[in-house]
Formats: sequence, structure tokens, C-alpha cells
Amino acid sequence: MKLQFDAFNTIFSNWEQLFSEKKSFLIEMDSHLGDGDLGITMAKIFSAAAEQVRQSQNLTVGKLIMTAGMAMAKAAPSTMGTLMGSAFMEAGKPFKEADYFDVPDWEPFFDGLQTGIAKRGKTSVGEKTIFDVLYPVYEFVRDSSSVIHTELFDSLIPYARTCLERTADMEAQHGKAACFGEKSKGQVDAGAMVAYLLIESLGKTLSTV
Repeated sequence: MKLQFDAFNTIFSNWEQLFSEKKSFLIEMDSHLGDGDLGITMAKIFSAAAEQVRQSQNLTVGKLIMTAGMAMAKAAPSTMGTLMGSAFMEAGKPFKEADYFDVPDWEPFFDGLQTGIAKRGKTSVGEKTIFDVLYPVYEFVRDSSSVIHTELFDSLIPYARTCLERTADMEAQHGKAACFGEKSKGQVDAGAMVAYLLIESLGKTLSTV
């Protein structure tokens, strides 16, 4: 099954709904180690991205993803807004001339997400961030032999959950959370939760489009 423009309209609309519903949950989660604004940021950037996608016409799949990333960065020029904007702009680059998206394309897509985060956030694995889900997920997809979208995500979603749970044993190295040192251990990272929710929602959407 090849994913075309309409499929990504649905994907971004579902992400918009997801982060609207999870706004309070992420605010509460982020308040323990961060500034408590993560839920606000995620709701704002995915609302802007989904609206940008709805208004776009005659774009390739890659350019659609990239313009969504630009809308994110503009809507919330905070740390997380900038990171997510960079991630999606990088994720769209390999498909700038593509009219559709197929299973092998998930590898460069997730590579783009993790690359955008790493370049903008100057982070690496083990530092208790969103990268601790996105990078191993990229590796999982890279090494996968799945031949259909739903088959890939049936395996990917539980793996992403495992990666999320591992962040509870990590000590934060970035942002306000780093000030807590050893005390930052014991709960999963809020940014890593965002990555997991993105992937879970994406898998659920692909089972219906």
C-alpha cells in the first residue's frame, strides 16, 4: 500500500487530535522535571502542522512533511518546538520529489527525525531525551524486513514502548531536568513519551488508511 497526500492529511490530523487530548497529561508529566509547558507546545505545533497540511495543495509527500515542520517551528519557537520542526524538516528531505510513500521509506523518514533532533539538540543516546526513543526506533526500522506498513508498526510500537521505559533509569543531561542529577531517575522522560505517542498514533492510523 502506497501512502499518498490524503494519507498524510489523516496522519497529521490524528496527531493534532492526539496532542490536544494529551495536553494536560504532558503538562503534568513535564512539570516534574521540566517547565511544565510540553503539553502546550505539542498541542500548538501539531495544530499548526495539521492546518498547514490541510491548506497545502499540489505538493510532493516530502515537501508536505517539510512544510509541516516549518509550521511547527514557527508556531512554537521554544526548545521542543524548534526540535520537532527540525526533525520533520529533515524527515521530509529524502522525499522532496516523491508522490507517494512506501514501506522502505520509513527508514529514511525515521533517520530524518533522529538526525534533526541530534543536529539541533546536540544530544546522544543515554541522555534521557526524545532521542532515546527516536534513534533506536530508526535502527529497528533500518534492520526490519517488514513488507507492509501495519506489519512494521505491530512490532515497532512495543519496541518504542520498551525504549521509552528505559529512560526511567537514565540521568537527565539537558535542560532544567539536568539540574536534578540523580533525582531525575525513576520516571520516564516526557520528550521520550512524545516520541512514543507519535509512533503509536502513526501505527494506529496506518491500520485504517
